[in-house]
Amino acid sequence: MSYIPLPQSPTAHPTTLSCVIPRAESVLLVADHHVADVDLGAARDYDGNSRFTIEPGGVRLLASGERQLKLLGRHVRVLAVPDSMPRLLAFHDHAKGVQRNVEGDRRTAALLAVTGALEHPNAPQNWLMNELLDDTPAFQAVAARWARREVYQLVRFVLESPDQGVQKLADRYGLSVAQFRRIGRRAFGRSLKEQLRLLRAGRVLHRYADTGATFTRLSSDFGFSSPSHFCSEIKSLLGRSPSSIYQSVHSL
Repeated sequence: MSYIPLPQSPTAHPTTLSCVIPRAESVLLVADHHVADVDLGAARDYDGNSRFTIEPGGVRLLASGERQLKLLGRHVRVLAVPDSMPRLLAFHDHAKGVQRNVEGDRRTAALLAVTGALEHPNAPQNWLMNELLDDTPAFQAVAARWARREVYQLVRFVLESPDQGVQKLADRYGLSVAQFRRIGRRAFGRSLKEQLRLLRAGRVLHRYADTGATFTRLSSDFGFSSPSHFCSEIKSLLGRSPSSIYQSVHSL
């Protein structure tokens, strides 16, 4: 997983940086081999009202509120956090039935120290799981800001009504189908059609595990045209037939 440097203003020295962090955005502030000096304030009428340092090699996660921020820094890189992070939080919160408080201070930013490198493929997921287990006030503040983002809100919206088609979901969300598909692709990292197929496949397999119902019954309950359609759908999505998946599980 890679993090994308945000656009920055030309500076007089390579160790200095000036950039604007959009509202409702999350970034990583990464110090180089020196102590990083960071000066943060509102993009409009900049007053540099928050100053802090980051130890050499240290990382801070900054989740902005409902206003743009201007950042001035020395010996620091600013990297955008991918949408997969609020997406994972939305999946977790849906599974656990968590409703986050999003009515707090909408203007201020939240800052969280990050331990460990997040560039490796599974590192962000592992980091998020550890933060959810620790559930510190600093992480709660970041999570509350992520819960205000459209990525998080759309994922929760779709997960709460996974049986509805794209047209009905778009109508309920208040967008055209084209707009809803575009936002959905960003939120899930894949097309909405594919995501809804995966969600349906997951529900079928969970029902099979819980009840042991026949494939004929399952295909009927979940709207497949036939048991063969059900089996081919699972195989096309997961690479294996339903029976082979459960044979592997039961043989462990």
